[in-house]
Amino acid sequence: MMRQPPHRTVARLGLTVAVALSLGACAGSKGMRESMGLAAPPPDEFMVVARAPLELPPDLSALPTPQPGAPSRVEPNPRAEAQAALMGDEVSAAPAAAPTAGEAALLSAAGAGPQNAEVREQIAQDESATPTRRFGLTSLFGRKIVQDPEAEAERLSPEAEAERLQREGLPAPAAPSAP
Repeated sequence: MMRQPPHRTVARLGLTVAVALSLGACAGSKGMRESMGLAAPPPDEFMVVARAPLELPPDLSALPTPQPGAPSRVEPNPRAEAQAALMGDEVSAAPAAAPTAGEAALLSAAGAGPQNAEVREQIAQDESATPTRRFGLTSLFGRKIVQDPEAEAERLSPEAEAERLQREGLPAPAAPSAP
């Protein structure tokens, strides 16, 4: 094997380094170290979220019983906190005022009334009262497909149609076998 002259080896090494540096410079606004993965980017200041510290009660047997619908002890008014975070602290945390006459008319026209606290129990009862839904040729997404008797009378039977065509002497495909 023939050895290459040293100036060719140096030239190839220099060309390789130049190509690597030019590719690294194509990374855009990032620095060379970041584009090569040698330096981690700084944290995004908009992704930092302040969280309340975790609390451990002194006696775990004396925990309060959960109350559905009750405000959280950790975040008593999350809506006010969100408004303060979005619009500044000058927004009052007062509850919303009563709806105007127009809003009340719109709500009543839409069928919105007082909220039913037992809606989950009512839905569970309704679901248990419905029979098991079967999907397939007689239903679509659990809804029964209503068969029209007049359409049933007009529907062709493949076997009968094949026999009719054969009686008339016309070419007919083989009748499908019955399951």
